[in-house]
Amino acid sequence: MDLPLQKPILVTGSHRSGSTWAGNMLSIPPTVAYVNEPFNINYHPGTPRPHFEYWYTYVCDENEILHIKYIQDCLSYRPHILKNTLKYGSLKDVKKQLWYQGRMLNARRTRKRPLMKDPLAVLSVEWLAKTFDMEVVILIRHPAAFVGSLQNAHWNHPFDHFLQQPLLMERYLSEFESEITKFAETEQDLVDQGILLWNIIYSIVLKYQINHEKNWIFIKHEQISEDPLLEFKKLYQQLEIPFTDHVYKRIKEFSFVKPEDQDSLRRDSKTVIKNWQKRLTKNEIARVKEKTERIASQYYSDEDWKF
Repeated sequence: MDLPLQKPILVTGSHRSGSTWAGNMLSIPPTVAYVNEPFNINYHPGTPRPHFEYWYTYVCDENEILHIKYIQDCLSYRPHILKNTLKYGSLKDVKKQLWYQGRMLNARRTRKRPLMKDPLAVLSVEWLAKTFDMEVVILIRHPAAFVGSLQNAHWNHPFDHFLQQPLLMERYLSEFESEITKFAETEQDLVDQGILLWNIIYSIVLKYQINHEKNWIFIKHEQISEDPLLEFKKLYQQLEIPFTDHVYKRIKEFSFVKPEDQDSLRRDSKTVIKNWQKRLTKNEIARVKEKTERIASQYYSDEDWKF
């Protein structure tokens, strides 16, 4: 198998866990190349072509033959075909995809270290880590923050995508099967969807932590957001990426931003920590706390739920 040129890094967690911010901050050095969401089933010009059918696809030894070449190509910066852009995209989309292809070719030519940012790969971490010898960073986010972020973005989840993956259901999600079936048959409100999704994802992360705590990095989004300069410096050291003055300045530029200058990447990280207090009602927060307690209590104390 044609392995990546350097030991790859995987930044994952649930979606809305801060993986995009963290992934971008960890790929600031010119020696690191950012590989954006190979597991995403949607097509966006400037990202790898879509390959997977399901949100949160589970890849393992039994089905790897369907996926290994695609992930291998992504981590080795092999060019991706343009047919989706040419068929459906505008001239602007074609230009964006050509820019992406050029960036990937340059990363391959200059032997950059791949950093794959993909929250949608979180159910496949064990296979990815074993198959591609990846360094793993898993982000954990407060349940109310996750639910509040989904509500703010109006993001529904197709729960039948879990049911259509028998190996995933058998190995990891049997305890949630009745709930998943109910949510797949009848759309539930976003708060309850977020609660079930958080429980599903972080029940698996909790199992990962038991088995891989010595080798993988598990870190709370709130911990990074509270002191991004210190926490990213630690992550750089753990991942053996040089933490230069340029890196320090760029992290500062993207983490201490005035409200009027904020966007999807640039933020005042401290204010993000408790956005859920504005996005959810007190009754919704109480509901999230009660229904995620079994798993959330492993990461968050009662103090973390206070206003």
